[in-house]
Amino acid sequence: MNFLKPEVDIDNIVLPQSDKINPYLLKNNYADIIKSIDFLASDKIFLYVHGFLGTGKRQFINYCTDFLNEDVIKLEYYCKPSTVCDDILLSFVDELENRSIGTINTKIMSLAVKFQQTIANSKKPFIIILHSFDDVLEDNKKLIVDCLEKVSRSSNVKIIISTRAMISDVLGEVNVDTKIFLKGFSKELFKDYLQAHKIIISDVTLDNFYNYTRGYYFYLELCIKVIQAKNVSLNEFLEEFAKSGMSFDAYLGKEYISMIPTAIRNFFWFLRTVRHGLSLNALA
Repeated sequence: MNFLKPEVDIDNIVLPQSDKINPYLLKNNYADIIKSIDFLASDKIFLYVHGFLGTGKRQFINYCTDFLNEDVIKLEYYCKPSTVCDDILLSFVDELENRSIGTINTKIMSLAVKFQQTIANSKKPFIIILHSFDDVLEDNKKLIVDCLEKVSRSSNVKIIISTRAMISDVLGEVNVDTKIFLKGFSKELFKDYLQAHKIIISDVTLDNFYNYTRGYYFYLELCIKVIQAKNVSLNEFLEEFAKSGMSFDAYLGKEYISMIPTAIRNFFWFLRTVRHGLSLNALA
């Protein structure tokens, strides 16, 4: 089963710039992107992407899956603490039915069996992506893993799991074929990123700022947005942080949220309480 675009030369992979990923993330994770494309070209089934909060996991996965053949059906789900197996299956089965993929036996009532049957009876390749799998409560993970294991028995399936925390047995007893750990920027790349945004600082300040952000892309990007919005220097931003008495994470969150209009902020919290996804019409 061919998952990659026919023009991808796996012996000499060239990684182009893309709106799917920040160019500095592309540079920082070049070797791991090659590794993930090798996974897509192989007979391996499970890819595990681990990276702490802010390391760019979603951009990494979005970029890598942009090399997929146009025939590949991508089924993607963003896990939450409230996620149960049926939530994922409902989302995937709806997507498949909307695409008129496969023939479903209407006598089968189980969502899991319905999903497995659709995959097994289809001639198309499928890639299943579960983001933030560590958000799922432990009591709910077993059914999800069992379902993934059964689906993976079909030769037309690959599965990508991402987590923030490192989980040695992320899929229980199911073997993970390829593991990727995304790291923060090197200090040199971190400095280049700042200079690209016309932020020049001393080596001492650079060391402190790097330690605060751990070199993680998302933290750095949020800081730059706050600095630009408030029209302050990095030194002024760090001085205000020092006066706050807060942890860096808490201070950055407070500063960023304060820039969001109240109506949008309230709507966001409303969406956080909604268990299932809303249609575009409902949002409109």
